[in-house]
Amino acid sequence: MLRSLSFTAIFVTFCTLSLRGSGDNSASGLQQALNGVVEDASGAVVPDAIIRLKGPTDREVRSDQQGRFAFPGLRPGRYQIIVEKTGFEPCVQQLNWQGGAPELRLRIQPASARQAIHVVAAADQAAEAIDRLPGTLVENARAITVVREQEMRERDARSINDLLAFVPGMALNSLRTGGYHFYARGYRMGPEDTRVDGFTGLNLSGGYGASTFGIDQVVFLRGPAGILFGPAGSPGGMIQMITKKPQPIRSTQLDLRSSTFHGQGIGLWERPSISFDLDSTGAISRSDRLLYRALATVENSRYFTANVLDRDRLARFSLLAKLDQVGRYTLLPVFQYGSMTRPAGGGIVISPSTSLSTSDGRMGPIFTSDLSPHNVNLSAGGHRYFTSQSGFDFRAIPATDWTINLNYRWLRNDRHINQWTPEVNSPAQIRLLEERFEVLRLQSKSDSLNRHHNVDFNTSYEYRGSGWRNLAQVGTFSRVVGVRNTSPLGPVPPARAPIHIYTGQQPMPLQDLYPALAFGPWTMTTLWNGYWQNRSWLWSERLVLTFGLGYGQSHPGGQPVRKGSVIPNGSALFRLKRDIAVYYSYSESFNPVDPTLENFAGQRNVFEPITGFNHEAGLKLDLPFRRTTGTLSFFRNGISNALVQSGINDVNVNGVRYYMAAGSRRSRGAELSAESFFARDWFVSAAVAYTDALYTGVGPASAAATLAIPGSRAEKTPRWSWNSRLRYERSEGRLGGWSAAIILLHQGERLGSNGARTVSAPDPLLLPAFTRLDASLAYRINRHWEWALYAENLTDRRIFINAATGASMEMMPPRSFTTRLSYRF
Repeated sequence: MLRSLSFTAIFVTFCTLSLRGSGDNSASGLQQALNGVVEDASGAVVPDAIIRLKGPTDREVRSDQQGRFAFPGLRPGRYQIIVEKTGFEPCVQQLNWQGGAPELRLRIQPASARQAIHVVAAADQAAEAIDRLPGTLVENARAITVVREQEMRERDARSINDLLAFVPGMALNSLRTGGYHFYARGYRMGPEDTRVDGFTGLNLSGGYGASTFGIDQVVFLRGPAGILFGPAGSPGGMIQMITKKPQPIRSTQLDLRSSTFHGQGIGLWERPSISFDLDSTGAISRSDRLLYRALATVENSRYFTANVLDRDRLARFSLLAKLDQVGRYTLLPVFQYGSMTRPAGGGIVISPSTSLSTSDGRMGPIFTSDLSPHNVNLSAGGHRYFTSQSGFDFRAIPATDWTINLNYRWLRNDRHINQWTPEVNSPAQIRLLEERFEVLRLQSKSDSLNRHHNVDFNTSYEYRGSGWRNLAQVGTFSRVVGVRNTSPLGPVPPARAPIHIYTGQQPMPLQDLYPALAFGPWTMTTLWNGYWQNRSWLWSERLVLTFGLGYGQSHPGGQPVRKGSVIPNGSALFRLKRDIAVYYSYSESFNPVDPTLENFAGQRNVFEPITGFNHEAGLKLDLPFRRTTGTLSFFRNGISNALVQSGINDVNVNGVRYYMAAGSRRSRGAELSAESFFARDWFVSAAVAYTDALYTGVGPASAAATLAIPGSRAEKTPRWSWNSRLRYERSEGRLGGWSAAIILLHQGERLGSNGARTVSAPDPLLLPAFTRLDASLAYRINRHWEWALYAENLTDRRIFINAATGASMEMMPPRSFTTRLSYRF
């Protein structure tokens, strides 16, 4: 059924292309330039204003020194035009443009009050999502990468993991199980470090990378943000996902996707996938005081490993209500439901001749000549997830320059696991694999219930003077996390049920011998932190100073309170010119420790919180010429006070194993990213990162065998990585409506384990460097229809992303193709 649907989707696509009517050709002849000028209330021109068009053609330009702007080669249709400039109110107008219109004169008013308008600048959304302060990304003295919806569509990015490799300083942990982790500047980040609208709960342990469906922007921050978001295990970075919000122009878009693999022994029609997306938004009332957004997706996605069919269902609905006439008070209720099925074994292969132990003196190479084929799935069973959320976002501007935000989410995430996965640990299991090419499989089964209550509150007030302004803010972020897990009512069976890695033959069928499960009690943990921060714009906004303080605690149910410490956050940014700025920032993270832990002397409550720090300095460009932006950053970070436990027979005066504080790792490096419309119809972006991440510090001698080897490189972190993207889009002429892109991605060699090298396991596999080539082609058939084709890994490289030994290696997909047919009402 899926194969026939996939073929039908592709057939309809090409039929639609061939049947394009002559009326569309004539429409292209009507394409002309839309010109205009931006003025203030006195009639003076306003340079460097951002002008955005939303409609049949989405475009963005800046006004020049005379306040003029132009959108060449537009298609006729209904547009929304948005004008934004720091210090002025946003201006939003509707335009029914059929070509040949006279020059537009757009007038913007001084910002006597920050209206809570429903159209927010993309850059401002990204900046506020990271530091909670209104402003632009240029004013944020941190290294930040923003990926917007249009780019995600062009790359067919369906999850966060599809984007990570394109972000300088960040890297994948896994594409499937374990995908909720990611690496940032050499640190393994946890599930709580990926947030949706600032909230935790949708990306949990044991799961997969967060979906990008219904996401407007993904913001990648390098370095910690502890004063705003509370405890974090590492200072590497954070991911913020900003969901799509209701918009005033009525629009409904339907996407039909079909994809397949063609490489590494997989035929073109062997693994067809299909998905359907719906995105609808608009005004419910004529006055635009009530807006809606409805999103839904149904996806049946096959993986390149046999017998792996992911089934995803998600629906989201939100309303934006202006509680007063001008929109100073707004309320946004949100509701979402999703279910996911994830079979085990996706991307996992075995090589009997590759190192099967982490203590045999070998770190590779990986031998591909005897890899198990993708047509044999060595695992069975899988995961099932059910998620839901409800809540609201309330925003108020009760007085000039005073803003209040109150946001709440209730989130549910339930997980059921019943799977069999290969195990090659003991000498007997290694011999079985080497001599008979068979592996035993270990069954694991569990249920987990998770409930999250998140409350995010902040209020800010802005003072203005001649040539300066100051914004002060206080806020709190709190969450109550309830978890209920199961435990087996009896002994867990050992690994059994062998399978031949090349033929898939099973001498004995799989049997569910796992004991019954019993739920334990709910475990409730309350986490909260409060913060104050202040940002000042001085010397006509040439100097931007930011400083803040935060404090937080963790209250595990039935256990002593774990206290944090006051942590600072500060930065300075100076504009050398209007479009060029240098900056320095310092930020921290914290993770409270259990006060009952004892030191060597038997004392309790003596350990300071585990602290992460990040120093960063750099240069930012935001040039209106060719819309060129760029960031160059140099950083140094580390962790102090990380606790290490003594060996099993090493006890203190009270007869218990003790702890000592030691540094665990440090990282330093440089990151450069830039993008530019360097010529008409041509866009280029590029990024390169150098990361030197090492484990440091020592612990008790009795625990030396299991501690990180001092000076060893951090895992999953290449020293060098880079990517580039060249895109061409033609809006008029013979190639009007066509666009194409070529993407190159490179990562250097890196350790494939999920943890540090230790004395007992000193040599996990070293994953080879790779360069990947992707490409895309798209055609806007007319104002309603659009077709796109995305090809990943065109050269069909074998790319390994996760592997401590040759017994369980995870690969990236082989050559793959995705076609998309879109219709917009």
